Amino acid sequence: MSSTVTFTYLKKEKALPLYLNCSPVPQHEEVRYLVLILDNRLTWNKHLTYTLQRLRYRLHRLKTILSSSCLSLSNKRLIYVMLLKPIWLYGFSLWGSASISQIKRIQTFQNRTLRIITGAPWYIRNETLHSDLYLAKIETALHSSYTRLYATLSTHSNSLINQIPRNLPPAQPGRRLKRKKHTDLLMF
Repeated sequence: MSSTVTFTYLKKEKALPLYLNCSPVPQHEEVRYLVLILDNRLTWNKHLTYTLQRLRYRLHRLKTILSSSCLSLSNKRLIYVMLLKPIWLYGFSLWGSASISQIKRIQTFQNRTLRIITGAPWYIRNETLHSDLYLAKIETALHSSYTRLYATLSTHSNSLINQIPRNLPPAQPGRRLKRKKHTDLLMF
């Protein structure tokens, strides 16, 4: 089934209707491509919410194994790396452009999972858990993922793909920009 999505930051921007075999193609606010959910503003909120639901469900199923004292710490880490990490890692180079608050949602899940694995009390720092289990934080993994992606793109044989790393979008501003208010003239 086909659908169209207009990717824009403008709220009232509507695209012209598209027709396929003389029938209109429906317009949607979001589209699902493979497992990625692309919303019209590319905030990645719905995708990460869906990803966290999948992660929580799988963690709930694995919680008795991960909190068990019968398994060694290295085996618990291996279960996390093999069964939970690939869920949030899928499409990481795309949804890694989400806002910092969205990425922190995944980091919070990872922190909680590492606490379950180690049985660590609340006063143990998250950095200590990551270093003891040899796991990178989400932002560090994101940086290394982008580094590998751009290294691959810059050495690609296709000249158009080769130019992508040189044409990076501008950095996000540190503060939110004020939106212009559109006031309509009222006639009395």
